[in-house]
Amino acid sequence: MELAQIDSVIRMFRPDMDVEVKAVTTFGKSPAALPKGTGTRLALDILRETGQPHTAEELAIAVLIRAGKEPDPVSVAMMGKTIHSSFSRAKKPLAVYERGTWPGKWRLISLPEQSPE
Repeated sequence: MELAQIDSVIRMFRPDMDVEVKAVTTFGKSPAALPKGTGTRLALDILRETGQPHTAEELAIAVLIRAGKEPDPVSVAMMGKTIHSSFSRAKKPLAVYERGTWPGKWRLISLPEQSPE
């Protein structure tokens, strides 16, 4: 009832305003049930150990296996998206996305040689 009153007051001052609240899109819980950040950390470990570029899907499968989880298609898809978005949004990126192949692959960024002081 209070929301209806608020809507009425808004319409008094702005009759053309749409006061409908849109639902927020959320992702479901990961079926792999890994703690937050685990997938990205394990993906970085895999890139370090192999030294080779991998697709997000390849990394997701390797992460799930390493975590002792079943790499079913739903878990692999969610983990792949999580890894891709985490690497893409990193403020100090450790991995770069190579678009030279299809699908693109993630590889670690080479650190420049440190000069002796």
